[in-house]
Amino acid sequence: MESFFDYITGTLSVEAIYQDRDQFAQLVREVASPDVGRMGIEILSFTIKDVYDNVEYLESLGRAQTANVKRDADIGVAEANRDAGIKVSKTDAWLCWSCIVQIVLCFFKVTVFFLTYFISYV
Repeated sequence: MESFFDYITGTLSVEAIYQDRDQFAQLVREVASPDVGRMGIEILSFTIKDVYDNVEYLESLGRAQTANVKRDADIGVAEANRDAGIKVSKTDAWLCWSCIVQIVLCFFKVTVFFLTYFISYV
């Protein structure tokens, strides 16, 4: 079986083996089945339990992927906070305009009141 592993690992990248163990196992079954079949052996099940290396290359791949996920999450949080801030600003602007309109209406009422009062005395 070792020669089959060597053959297949020579055709796949380390990343492909690490990320898609099922594909690697399927390739081993396909390549090994004819030869072991001639010996009267049938491969019923073949599972890759673990993939590791001694120089921590695979671990560094995981770190990069984790960093990308964290970065994307931070970007998502920042965008959500930005959108919330925009909505708050729009609401505040609406409230401000609402207050201005109320002040103008109040001024208008006071002006009408004084004009009415002034005209009644003239």
